[in-house]
Amino acid sequence: MRRAWLIALAATLPPTALAQDQQSPPGIVIRDFSVTDSPCRYKHDGAVEEALQTVRIVTNAAKSSPDGQVATVELRNKAAKTITAYVLNYTFAHDGKTDYYDGHGVDLVYEMAVSKQNPEQTTFLPGVVIKQEIAGQRGHGQFEVFPCMVGFEDGTFTGPHSLWEFLVQMRGENAKAFSALVADLRSAHDAADPKTLLVNRAKQVKKASRGTSGDEPYRYLEIVASGLSLSGNTLLDRKAIADSISALQAEQEFLVKQSSWVAARANQTGSTQPKVIFLPHGEVSHISSPDGKWALIFECPNNCSERKLWIEETSKHSRKLVKEYGRSLDISWAPDSQLFFVNDNSGSTDARCYVYEAASLKETDLAKSVLAGDPDASQFLDAGHSYLRAKRWLNTHELLVVLTGHHDGLPPGAFTLRYRVDLRGRVRKLSQRSEEQP
Repeated sequence: MRRAWLIALAATLPPTALAQDQQSPPGIVIRDFSVTDSPCRYKHDGAVEEALQTVRIVTNAAKSSPDGQVATVELRNKAAKTITAYVLNYTFAHDGKTDYYDGHGVDLVYEMAVSKQNPEQTTFLPGVVIKQEIAGQRGHGQFEVFPCMVGFEDGTFTGPHSLWEFLVQMRGENAKAFSALVADLRSAHDAADPKTLLVNRAKQVKKASRGTSGDEPYRYLEIVASGLSLSGNTLLDRKAIADSISALQAEQEFLVKQSSWVAARANQTGSTQPKVIFLPHGEVSHISSPDGKWALIFECPNNCSERKLWIEETSKHSRKLVKEYGRSLDISWAPDSQLFFVNDNSGSTDARCYVYEAASLKETDLAKSVLAGDPDASQFLDAGHSYLRAKRWLNTHELLVVLTGHHDGLPPGAFTLRYRVDLRGRVRKLSQRSEEQP
């Protein structure tokens, strides 16, 4: 999987648990990632540091050089729950200057899913201390670490919501990538020489991913191959491969849940209003309702040659098509999970908003609602560039709606109108601003 906003860390090295000075077992390293445009600050956040404590920072003289300094950060889980991910910033002060490194993170869920290691060695339990290496690129100086976000096994988190949303999305895409690994393992299960097949397949994948950021799935294939015999497809080999397939599928299901119900729960943290989700994000996106009863599924395969929105009742695994779309969408559930809105950004000159009942898919066109409450809005809805979008839910039946755009005549006047729309029939104009564009 490739993401323009996800790059592999070169400076931040994999963390390991401090358990009787054990080294991290061989296999896939703990998933490190970095976030561009990170909301993390170079300040100490007391709420985050109540869960993730920086115990000490120790310079690693053996790995340091005149071109850079390496240090080991020891981090303690001070929370009462298991940590599954964290993000931190750090600074490196040297020669009267300060270098800034932001948005560095570790996802332990990914590690447990693919490394085939002992979970005790990749789980950040309460009270446990782990260590992580960080590096400054020039000279020798002083490091300072700023924990920014901590995610827990129960789907809660502390820190910026956007980072948790990023992590959940990444876990969902990781789950999709596991399908290719399962396919390779199934091919090996029926092959005459599964060990050779997996070794060769790992080489192919490694060559294809060389020089790029990614998940390096070839390492998983190498790990499975290393446990197989040299004498061809034996009964024990087939059993080992079948066990690997079952384990990988189980972890895949867990990651899918992390990207759906965890996202809904995270959206609710600290607020009664669900977050607006911008689509597309990958080929398939899942947006669970706050109560978990429903899931909106947006499919955008083949470089988004098709864009379909479905709704699924999660207990029955039955789904219905909401609509097909041409461009991007903004979606948000109502707090009580009975309704959801869709901003259809259908063209470069217009956007419209619709509200749907989850159970019946009855549609409410908010343009008609605004016109019924404010007939003068027609001149703006009919403008050459007119964008009517819901911004957020105010409660279970009211929305903040904004109408923006500009007229194409001379002079081309821009406008912004804000409405409070009650789906029970009342519309109140909150403000209106018009101005001539130069």
